[in-house]
Amino acid sequence: MNIFIFVFIIQIGFVFNLNNETVASVRIKRYGHMTTEYMSRLFSFSPTFVRPNGDTNKLYYYNMISVKVLMTGVYSFTSKSKIDTYGSFHDGAVDLSNPSKSMIAYDDDSGDHEQFQINLNMQSYKKYILLFTTYHPNVTGEFTIVAEGPTSVALTPNYNFIWESTIPTIASTYSGTLSPNSPSFSRSSNNLNNYYYQAIRIRASKDGNYTFFSSSSMDTYGYFYSDSFDPFYSSKNLITSDDESDGYGQFRISVTLKSERKYILVVTTFRQNITGNFLIKVLGPALVNLSSTGPIISRHNDVLSCNSSTFSRSNWNNDTDCYYYQAIRIRASKDGNYTFFSISSMNTYVYLYKNSFDSSHPSQNLIISNDDGDTNQQFQLQTTLQSQYTYILVVTTTNEDNRGNFQIAASGLSWIFFCSIAPTKDRQLCGNCITTYPPDDDNNNNDKSSTKIIITIVVPISSVCVLIVICCCICRCRRKKMINQQLTLMGTNQTIRTRRSSLRDIQITETTTNEIDIPFTIPLARVFEPLEEEPPPPYTSVIPHSRVYDIIHK
Repeated sequence: MNIFIFVFIIQIGFVFNLNNETVASVRIKRYGHMTTEYMSRLFSFSPTFVRPNGDTNKLYYYNMISVKVLMTGVYSFTSKSKIDTYGSFHDGAVDLSNPSKSMIAYDDDSGDHEQFQINLNMQSYKKYILLFTTYHPNVTGEFTIVAEGPTSVALTPNYNFIWESTIPTIASTYSGTLSPNSPSFSRSSNNLNNYYYQAIRIRASKDGNYTFFSSSSMDTYGYFYSDSFDPFYSSKNLITSDDESDGYGQFRISVTLKSERKYILVVTTFRQNITGNFLIKVLGPALVNLSSTGPIISRHNDVLSCNSSTFSRSNWNNDTDCYYYQAIRIRASKDGNYTFFSISSMNTYVYLYKNSFDSSHPSQNLIISNDDGDTNQQFQLQTTLQSQYTYILVVTTTNEDNRGNFQIAASGLSWIFFCSIAPTKDRQLCGNCITTYPPDDDNNNNDKSSTKIIITIVVPISSVCVLIVICCCICRCRRKKMINQQLTLMGTNQTIRTRRSSLRDIQITETTTNEIDIPFTIPLARVFEPLEEEPPPPYTSVIPHSRVYDIIHK
């Protein structure tokens, strides 16, 4: 009974679901042949590769199927689909960077209606790989594989094999941002330089096929270049480009890279003036070095005020116009392409001159000008600068008598050096500045400045001189007082010595009454200096003996 049921099931066939997208069925046909069917589909998110005998610059979706037979023999594999199919058999592992290496059979249109049919002598229990793809690139759709042979054929999706052996397992990532400060270029043929972009330098550590995916909330667009990228000539060195092969507005680019070469991936957007974050993921046989080639940003802050110079901007010969401007001398440290854009609340306008600028002849030496090349009524000017030349950037406004702060940002290969040029003295005042700033205000300011400079220099010097004079007077007074003291002391000592010498010659007669009989006098011959004598005491005075003794012996 069990044997009968088993035979009945085999005769009517059976169908089983392998997963949500793949169905296989086996049934017995007449004349002892068995048929196995495998149903699946190619999606927009299916893996891609560069198929053998196809366009090397295009990508092809594929489905990899593991094939095993229980009996050695000849088997036939035919595709059924509405799309133009392409199939190949591989012995063992498939290297997607070189699929032809393991390929043992392939076919395009041997079946009906642009379907492949491959007849292959297969050995039992040996694993083969059927690589199902399409004749045309970037094509998706449903398909069925019909296998016929002396016994049933095991057809299973090769998911484990795909991730472990056939597709690149090494991933590299890079995250970036597009902002209003990012450089921009003309992506399409409309010559509008308002597509923000970021250039990424690519270096592969190993030769092979690599696939670049974008992931972002923006609708991204990718360009792949060899060696270098010039935003003014975006078609130069271009290898390939892609818009949304990965679905949901994301690009997918598959290229063959050489380790000794340098490549540039340019990430931009499908629409103009779009900003946001993005992520680049790279799959390949080895790591890929991704580094930003972002330009160097140089900035300069300045202001248009009543003190700024004025000229006639809208009409070269109309002297009645009054536009404030700021002339800025610029020099590039390296030859290359540079972009200048303004950031201001004013509606800005810019002129670029070579070597010099004459406000009375504004068209002389003029290279280029721009008004609203950027958003929000800001200028954006792109030009090529040479480091050996000096350029003049004249920033003004679209409307007359506008004043305010502004910032200039320069994006390029190297640094830009800015130097503001002083306003002209014969400037014309406009609008409210006429009453706020009288014509001779500059002269008054100059006089005030000169006075401040003179005071700053003279006051310290005068202070030092006064201190020196005071010190000299103090020292002189001290010295004079010391000399007078020395002279007074010398005179006192001489008088004392004279008195002592005179007193030694006085004849003193001691009496019982201790009186002097005759008055004493000092002989003039003993006086060494012409000093006035003191008047002698009166005769009635008597000096006691003890007093004379004390005077002599002091």
